[in-house]
Order: sequence, then structure tokens, then C-alpha cells
Amino acid sequence: HAIFPHMMADGTEPEGLDACYGREGEGLPYHYHVGSAGSNQILGCLAAQTGCVLPESGMVCDASRRPPRP
Repeated sequence: HAIFPHMMADGTEPEGLDACYGREGEGLPYHYHVGSAGSNQILGCLAAQTGCVLPESGMVCDASRRPPRP
């Protein structure tokens, strides 16, 4: 999906954004708007855990576990 600036071209904030800062409208398919300046957030739903290693697909990430050493 496309990612647009936080502010619209006319300087207003976009309306009708969902929890992920996304929406459909203005003749465009679903797209995102980045978070406001200083929010340090690109997408509202982006989340991750640091240090995760998934040895097999379909597993749940647990950042508290260390991968086995080879």
C-alpha cells in the first residue's frame, strides 16, 4: 500500500484514518498517512519485538528467548 505524508497538499490533516493511519478515498485505493511530526511513528499498527528469531514458519515471536547456539 502507498504511504503518504501526514499532511494533505493543502496543509490540512487527513480525515477518516483508521487505527493504522490508513484509509480509502479521494479516488485512491487503501493507503497510509505517516504519523504526525515528532510522533516517531510511520504506521499506526507497526509493532515488533527486538531480538526475535523464528526458526520455523508459523511460530510466535518471543523476544525473551534466545536462539540456540550452533
